[in-house]
Amino acid sequence: MEFLQECQDYFGTKNLYEILDLSKTAKLSEIKSAYRKKSLKVHPDRVQIESQKESAKRAFQILTKVHCVLSNDEYRKVYDESGMIITDENSFTNLSTFEEFLNYWRTLFPRIDSKKLENFAQEYIGSSEEEKDLKNLYLKFNGDLNMIFEHHYFYDEDRVTEMLNKLIDSNEIPKFDAFVKESKSKKEKRLKKIKKEASLAEKEAKKKDDDNSDLIMAIQKRNSSKENNFDDMIKNLEAKYAGSKNQKSSTKNKKRRV
Repeated sequence: MEFLQECQDYFGTKNLYEILDLSKTAKLSEIKSAYRKKSLKVHPDRVQIESQKESAKRAFQILTKVHCVLSNDEYRKVYDESGMIITDENSFTNLSTFEEFLNYWRTLFPRIDSKKLENFAQEYIGSSEEEKDLKNLYLKFNGDLNMIFEHHYFYDEDRVTEMLNKLIDSNEIPKFDAFVKESKSKKEKRLKKIKKEASLAEKEAKKKDDDNSDLIMAIQKRNSSKENNFDDMIKNLEAKYAGSKNQKSSTKNKKRRV
């Protein structure tokens, strides 16, 4: 699929600047900052729902490619003047595997860890930024909550529907039948899927915690064994030299008696 069409499909626009919420005159520092903020939103490590992971990975790759283009003077100039994307073999825009895109991101933001991803999620949920994203998804998919669920990586049924209803009440978005007249069975299927995938994600997280606990216990056991061996060695040395010292002392006493 053509790259700019993928931009449209995943971010609702073919304009690379609009994807990062920037103007055409944005500085390099602003481009990097906007890329960082947007990448935290779609970063696959933060996505817990299995069915969303592939979508998140692709969105992450597209976003990274956008940064590659706009952060390079030559590629950016060509894009600004012609709307074309340079894809020569030696360019960063020619990254292919997800691991290559992720490594590129890590070289730019080496200090971002899972804790910072979690902090971003807490700041984003319920914010005006989330409201804007939901509004765009609602319009893009004509109010279909199944599609919104697949593309909104912080999806919570109650929060999302409440936010969308407020936008409808304030006339910021239209009343789509897919949303206001959604069938009970369709909603139940979605909620069942959400519950199932949340359960799987929880089990996977627990498995990782258990694996980490087993590793920690193994290390502690090994260290404890080393400490015990060391203690035994010290005791043996003490016994050996204490015995030798007592023997010498006994010999001296015998000589004195003579």
